Amino acid sequence: MRPSIGIVSSTFLNYDGSFMQGGSERYTLMLCRLLYKLGYAPMVLQPSYNRTFSIVHKYDGVPIQVVGIGQPKDEAAYHEMLDRYLQQVDYELYREFFILFGRQSIRPAIAISHGIPFDDPSRLSPPTQAFWERLCAALGSITKLVSCD
Repeated sequence: MRPSIGIVSSTFLNYDGSFMQGGSERYTLMLCRLLYKLGYAPMVLQPSYNRTFSIVHKYDGVPIQVVGIGQPKDEAAYHEMLDRYLQQVDYELYREFFILFGRQSIRPAIAISHGIPFDDPSRLSPPTQAFWERLCAALGSITKLVSCD
C-alpha cells in the first residue's frame, strides 16, 4: 500500500466541479502526478466555507475531496475538519502556508509559502503581534517549509 499524502489547497475545483485552470492548480496536479510516480498516493482536500456538504471527485486520476464547513470564517470548525480529514493520511502538504495559521499539523508536514504576502508591504497592513505569534506557531508545527515567489 502506498503512503498517502493529503494536499490541503484552498483552490482546485470550481463550484460546479470543473478544474480551476490557474497556475497553482496546474502545479498541484503536476505535483500529484510526480508523487504518484514516486510511490505515494496523493489526494487533495479543498476546504470550503461556502458549502454545507462534501463532494468527492477524481480529476485526471487525482482524488479530490471538497469539504464544506458552512460557517464563514469559523476557524475552529475549519481546523476540526482538517484534523478529521488528515487523520486518514500519512503526510500533510499545505499548498498555502497560511492555512496552518492557528493550528498544529498532526503528521509530518510540508508547507509552501508564497513569499508575496509576507514581503510586499502593499499586501498587508503592518503585522500585529497576533499575526507574528500565529506565524511562529505555524512555522513550529511543520517539518519543512518551501518558499517561492
